[in-house]
Amino acid sequence: MSDKKDKPFIDLKLENNVLRSLILDGKKDIDNFSEILSNVGLVHNSDITKEFFSSPFRQWLFKLVVSHYSEHADCLSSTVILSNMRRNYRKQSIFDSKKAILDKILDLEFEPKVFKSLLKTLKNNFHYNSLYEVTKDTIDDLQDHHQSRDENAIEIARRIEEVSSRIIMSNDSIRILEEDVFNDVDKHIDLIRDKKDNPDKYRGITTGFSEIDQATGGWINGEFSLVLGRPSMGKSILLMNFGYTAFKKGYNVIYVTIEMPLLQQRNRLYSLMTGIEYNKIKFPMNLRDSEITDLEKKIKEEEEKHNNCFWYVDSPENCSAPFLESRITSFENSKGKKADLLLVDPIYLMTPSDKKVDDPVGQISWDLKILARKLDIPVIAVSQFNRESHKRHNKDKKVDAMDAAFTDKLGQNTDNMLGLVGQLPKEEPGATIFFPKTRDSDITQFNVYRDFKIMKFVKDERLEEEVQKEKEERERNKK
Repeated sequence: MSDKKDKPFIDLKLENNVLRSLILDGKKDIDNFSEILSNVGLVHNSDITKEFFSSPFRQWLFKLVVSHYSEHADCLSSTVILSNMRRNYRKQSIFDSKKAILDKILDLEFEPKVFKSLLKTLKNNFHYNSLYEVTKDTIDDLQDHHQSRDENAIEIARRIEEVSSRIIMSNDSIRILEEDVFNDVDKHIDLIRDKKDNPDKYRGITTGFSEIDQATGGWINGEFSLVLGRPSMGKSILLMNFGYTAFKKGYNVIYVTIEMPLLQQRNRLYSLMTGIEYNKIKFPMNLRDSEITDLEKKIKEEEEKHNNCFWYVDSPENCSAPFLESRITSFENSKGKKADLLLVDPIYLMTPSDKKVDDPVGQISWDLKILARKLDIPVIAVSQFNRESHKRHNKDKKVDAMDAAFTDKLGQNTDNMLGLVGQLPKEEPGATIFFPKTRDSDITQFNVYRDFKIMKFVKDERLEEEVQKEKEERERNKK
């Protein structure tokens, strides 16, 4: 076996930079906390292990960082690392040598938005070293034991195949699925029969509206959906209605609020839960004592009925897809529950995974689509219409998949797109939800009523009643 110092792809400076990106260094990193936490969440969910680092101390340090995150859903401070070092390296001379390495790591400046690049290089180096080591050992073995190489051929081939496969699969793609479409036909036909006989078993999370459920199939794992609307149309309230419906059905909901403060979102949810007017909860001086008692009672009853969570994340800065993944991991570790639905409000205030792209919102939509596939949960976000669509909708034109503001790629990257159109609620509480893009549905629209006093959307039956009356009138005239 070749010595580690002979490996050509060891880069201690790179390893130190990776570790620096995972450690919270006191007051110096106050502004970097969210990104460092996101970095640790990223490696926690990756295939990076301590073996990717070349020295025992760096391996120990990496394992300590990841273990702390797994147990506490938090990043590790330099102070806590020193405490662990004193317990682990009791001999003063050894402690001093390890502290010198730690000091060298902490002396590095934290560089924002470079961690993915550092991680990719670290992975490449590790896999190149693995290939180098296997190749060198193979050559040495064949030279030293040329007479018995047949005995070693199977083991040599296995090692080369294993390392080569690891290198091929170390790219950044989420998954590659390949199969012959005629493979296991009977099993697939049985699945089709089961879906026909047991449709409820394969429906996604209910949206709270039968029309949306019919159009989308419910919120399906791995799908990315988008709600479009003009300002003040109620996009955020509709999103919250979707989340609350899922919560009532027992699902764990993660609602990421970027634009609106957490307290305001919480008061909105309390209004929807209890039926008590939002403005009274927002300005409690207008609440009677009996209403406060009723509010408390209803919220506590709701809490007692459910073992699942409606979890808010207030993230006005640096909210990226890797950050959201780290928060979901944190939720699942701290609560011991799986996240079932992710809601993002709004998409255009997020940070793209690549800040150098010319189309940041298009990149963000792709990031969220990939996140939905990777975590195998539904992701729903909200965004706005572009200027031209306002004019079209005022002329009673239907919503189009290209009506989204900021980028044309939203129409391309979403699995489902919903458009909320109507007058301001103060002028007309009715509105129409259009379906410019769904996977397999012929439903194009339906009407809703917006009761924003209690933050609620309900199906608007008024138009259907008018249509029914006209139909009955025509039948009478025929007679």
